[in-house]
Amino acid sequence: MAEKIYSISKSLPKVRLSHAPAGPNAFKRMIASADQAEPGELVAVYDKNGNPYGVALYNPRSQITLRIFTRDNPDTFDINAFFDQRVSRAVSFRRELLKLPATTDAYRLVYDYADGLPGLTADIYKDQLALEFYSLGMFRLWPNIEAAFKKHFPDAVFHHRAT
Repeated sequence: MAEKIYSISKSLPKVRLSHAPAGPNAFKRMIASADQAEPGELVAVYDKNGNPYGVALYNPRSQITLRIFTRDNPDTFDINAFFDQRVSRAVSFRRELLKLPATTDAYRLVYDYADGLPGLTADIYKDQLALEFYSLGMFRLWPNIEAAFKKHFPDAVFHHRAT
């Protein structure tokens, strides 16, 4: 069965903040409105004045209602380019700066917020790549995430876990 890679061909549902968060998370009390946004969906985020604030994963069932991906303009956001860039940066950091493959074949490739991918950790164990999702939105985007990793680890066997 072929994997489905998601792309954004329509405008994202809009979420308006009542006040801006200090960090990458917005909690329930910070949300003024959420137009037609469903749990786990990517949303365009706007400040209380209606100005673009960024793109986030939305889950009204979680205390962390928004996990903000980027402060870039939602109108120009490309999900696949986003994952390609974040995964490439994380892999490059571990390979080129830390030089981890020279000393071990098992290490963490992505560590959540530290790598700009809230709700995801990724570990490599030789040729096995484990993706752990602990956000509904990240889990829903696993085909896109896996595609970004396959560019760096084309022969890896992928394992998924959602918590």
